[in-house]
Amino acid sequence: MDELDVMRQQFADMKRQLDTQQIVNKDLMRKVMRGKVSWMNILVKGEVIALPLLTLLFLRISSNLGISLWYAIAFFILAGIDTLGDFYTVRIPTRLFSTCSMLDLKKFLIRQKTLRFRQVCVSLPLALVWVALFAYQLTYHLNTELTDNAEHAALIGIILGAGVGVVVAVIVVVSLYRKMQRTNDQLLSDIRQLQAED
Repeated sequence: MDELDVMRQQFADMKRQLDTQQIVNKDLMRKVMRGKVSWMNILVKGEVIALPLLTLLFLRISSNLGISLWYAIAFFILAGIDTLGDFYTVRIPTRLFSTCSMLDLKKFLIRQKTLRFRQVCVSLPLALVWVALFAYQLTYHLNTELTDNAEHAALIGIILGAGVGVVVAVIVVVSLYRKMQRTNDQLLSDIRQLQAED
């Protein structure tokens, strides 16, 4: 009978160790997931800081060149709405990793991924329309004030530089979007792996 009691005790100890190991794995996985999304949270904070600075820049450009201030105001409104949207579609509060169940976290990430796709589908075309209108206004305004060929050449240089800048900006935005979606997919894969272990 003593051997049977010893075996039961050993089995209970092994089960306790296994449960402890699973808890440690879950805690470690939650920490890793928090680390994976930290860059996205920093990006949103950077947007909040850059928004007023870029608005002041466009206000300055508009006032110096005699362009309507509505372009700067439109930028502030559109970029403000987009930044506010990023608070819901990009930023993942780190407290969710410690307070939510894995199922709730999974639902949050799936919803966020869908909303992020919709946001990019709306905000990117609107941004391109705003850029096109601003470039048209800038070109039209500068073209009416230019007097010689050197100034026209400078205008063409400005237009080409702005065009390259817009293309680079679109590439950066699309690559950031794809990286966010990959990070989201990795988190969902990690959650599925943890659920499979349970």
